[in-house]
Amino acid sequence: MNPYLQHMELEQLFFFHSPFSPENISENENAALLLQLILNELIKSGLNLNKGSPQPFFPFNWNSKITMTSKMMEHASLLGLAFPQFSKEAQQFANNLHLPCKELIHFLEPFIVACKENENVLLFLVKHQKFLNIKSILDKIFPEGQKKLKMAIRKRYKKRGFLVSKWKRSHSNFSDF
Repeated sequence: MNPYLQHMELEQLFFFHSPFSPENISENENAALLLQLILNELIKSGLNLNKGSPQPFFPFNWNSKITMTSKMMEHASLLGLAFPQFSKEAQQFANNLHLPCKELIHFLEPFIVACKENENVLLFLVKHQKFLNIKSILDKIFPEGQKKLKMAIRKRYKKRGFLVSKWKRSHSNFSDF
């Protein structure tokens, strides 16, 4: 974590990039969404979250490497509040943001497993499993295999009222859903 940020209370921080704050991170499905935002940021940033040089429009130059690192630092600072049972693991993740993205995924395993009942997280993981290299984590969550996992995702969406037949057509790259 940034040394400047270590001396400030979490409530005093300004969050430019995260849609969450310490006050609302524990509401509803916000923890699962935070995890998806972190995973998505790892996908977008490529190999590393390099700090890069300061940009003239920081923090609003959304695609610069320094802004990606800032987004990830904000998300990481909220991870322990979103998953209080994993506060130690959240701190380890935040302390290791200098590592390559592929290695950071392993720090997120307890959070991914904690969201195993969330169909939105599961669908995100299935969609991006090749890039994230998380097949082993998915196998732990759903040892019955990918086909059963996809059936469970469909069932959960259907239970929420989604018309799965229409959903299949709009997600044609998942022909076996």
